[in-house]
Amino acid sequence: TPVSAKIGRLTSTTTMTLTLRNITANPATITTITDNLTTMGTGFTVAAGAVPGGTCGSSLTSPTPGTLITLTGGTIPANGTCTITLLIDIGPNSATGNRTNTIAVNGVVTSLGNNLQTITGVVNVERALAVGKAFSPANVQAGTVTRLTVTLTRRAGAAALTNIAFSDALTTMGAGFVVATPAAEATTCTGATVTA
Repeated sequence: TPVSAKIGRLTSTTTMTLTLRNITANPATITTITDNLTTMGTGFTVAAGAVPGGTCGSSLTSPTPGTLITLTGGTIPANGTCTITLLIDIGPNSATGNRTNTIAVNGVVTSLGNNLQTITGVVNVERALAVGKAFSPANVQAGTVTRLTVTLTRRAGAAALTNIAFSDALTTMGAGFVVATPAAEATTCTGATVTA
């Protein structure tokens, strides 16, 4: 069964859920499950010290943090399902957008057989920092002044952001836009300075 799709953010941790289904009348003992997180690209690792949750009862035998997941043991009930959950760190160098994790054919080995199709799941990775810009007033006549406000927002779940720097060229709006004198620059960001 596909791994659950989730929304994750750079520098955050997300929970991967794998659901295993047994369509036979006998319980299936899990021998091994192998999942390589590099199928999603760089930056995805099992969280340090992560312990599998869920209902299968499997144990993590691969080291953490790491990109290779190896699970052993556990049981899939007859004519039923069980789940395995595991914490996955999303590093700052991970690519954004939909990232697909793939467990290969025969990646799940049980006493009653192996998976004959790939198992996939998607996590939608968003940037940790959201940036917005607004002018007030937004409608002005030539020769007047408007104030530009840039808002930096750390998205929920993302790690604390430090050493943020950016520049903004007014020439992107065309000719005639300059920083007013005095600029009256100000910031509410702790420890930050603004140069205009």
